[in-house]
Amino acid sequence: MKTINFYRQMRVDGGKRTGIEIDGETVLGRFERTTKPEDAALLWFVDIRCSGGNLPNEAEAAREWLLNKSLLIQDGMRDLANKLRAGIDFSAPIEQPIPNAEKGTHIKIFCSAARRPEALAIAKALDEISSHWKEFLNKLEVLEPVVR
Repeated sequence: MKTINFYRQMRVDGGKRTGIEIDGETVLGRFERTTKPEDAALLWFVDIRCSGGNLPNEAEAAREWLLNKSLLIQDGMRDLANKLRAGIDFSAPIEQPIPNAEKGTHIKIFCSAARRPEALAIAKALDEISSHWKEFLNKLEVLEPVVR
């Protein structure tokens, strides 16, 4: 079964990483740097994990597929954000299926936070991603595969 994963992560140093993976390999990505000393530990993450037999297997096709699912995914993130206004328990990730995906395709939101302050603000992260969904997708750059 093919997988596509959109992710957005906040690091301790304030950097934010956004990307798309196909079958576990990052094919599109973007990193927003800060001026703080580098610390790659994550404060929180949000993943939109998709699986199914008819998902695209190329970077630009995956971006287009996710753009075509924008309303469905944005609604799912807003719904989850509304459920998490008081925050989450930072000991385990939250998993929320997005209903009404096309037949044979499953879409789920996963999110987690490393510390209590970020866990209390996870709804804000979901709202930000939902509000800027298309912008985040369109700013991703194609990444060249690592040759070994």
